[in-house]
Amino acid sequence: MRDTRVMTMPAPNALAPRARNTLTPAQFETLADVPPENEWFANLTNANTRRAYRKDIKDFMAFAGLR
Repeated sequence: MRDTRVMTMPAPNALAPRARNTLTPAQFETLADVPPENEWFANLTNANTRRAYRKDIKDFMAFAGLR
C-alpha cells in the first residue's frame, strides 16, 4: 500500500544559520542587474589583460551589432 502522507520541509533559514558574507534574498535578486562582462572582468587581476579583453569584446559586440 502506498504512503500518501505529505512531508513538509523546514524553511531554508531554519536549516542553517546564514554566514556573515552571504547575500540576503533582496541582494541576490539584484545580481541579475550586474552585466556578465563586469562579473567576468572582476576575475582578471592584470590591468593590461583586462584592458585588452575589454577592447576585444567591445569590438566584437560592435561587429556583431550587439549593443
